[in-house]
Amino acid sequence: REQFAGIKRLLISMGGGDNDFASEQALKIISSSALNYLAPLRIDIVIRESHQSIPLLKSIAAQSLHHVNLLHDVRNMEELMFEADVAIGTCGATSWERACLGLPSLVHIAANNQLKNARELAAHGVSTIVTKDKKVDEELLINAIKKLNDEFNCYKTFSNTCFEVCDGAGTKRVIESFYQ
Repeated sequence: REQFAGIKRLLISMGGGDNDFASEQALKIISSSALNYLAPLRIDIVIRESHQSIPLLKSIAAQSLHHVNLLHDVRNMEELMFEADVAIGTCGATSWERACLGLPSLVHIAANNQLKNARELAAHGVSTIVTKDKKVDEELLINAIKKLNDEFNCYKTFSNTCFEVCDGAGTKRVIESFYQ
């Protein structure tokens, strides 16, 4: 993240289900003309191979100015997160993995049990909520991407805050507490 020179690579991963088709919503928005000035982005979408939106995602990808990769059964999620400049995802356990890598996250609240976590992480500057009325909101997502891309200090602050909130050493601290 030290070498950030604008968003070049996005990761979209809504977790196991993506029952509300948030990946599709996000890709449609990113492929809109409002973000064409960023083209060509590399967009990695991690989604179940059997997800019913695959044909539509392929159709959107074929018409997009961006390079879209639909990925299934990935075994290198940490690598995808490390290589991404920004992630778009839900606000479950993966939020902590993204934070640990200093990866700015634009989060979609896919379930009521994610609401508190989403609000807390957003309040601490670790993520930006892009959900409105249970959908990925076009204006919120576009504005968040533009701000991260166009304002270097915003991106850098976001990334550094992620590192401050989650340093990845929690397991070590828990184990050490047993020996004190």
